[in-house]
Amino acid sequence: MDKKEKRTTHSVINELVERTNSNTKRLRLLEQRVESMDSSMNIIEKDITEYAKDIKSLLQTLDKKLVTEDDKVIKVENNIKEIVTQLKKLATTADIRGLEELIDIYNPLKSNFITREEVEQVIEQKLINK
Repeated sequence: MDKKEKRTTHSVINELVERTNSNTKRLRLLEQRVESMDSSMNIIEKDITEYAKDIKSLLQTLDKKLVTEDDKVIKVENNIKEIVTQLKKLATTADIRGLEELIDIYNPLKSNFITREEVEQVIEQKLINK
């Protein structure tokens, strides 16, 4: 029985060594996987950080452009208000027609004005003829 016990003990020890070796290999594989995943996570984290910086920069640029465009819109609105104010001050068609009529009336080339002397002569003749 001593031999059987030795064999059994020897076989048990061999089996334990084989299991330990197998478990060690598995642990190494798991460690490699964890290291690989950790490396991948670091790369992903770095990429996300860079993307976040890029997006932040783009948002700041867009914000500046929006402020600039908003200022432009305000200036355009003010210009339109000024134009409307100036248009309200302009003469209307009726005003212009009235002025044309007055100019036609007072135009010495078109109107028949009478001089002072002619008026005096007309009055004298009327007085004489009476």
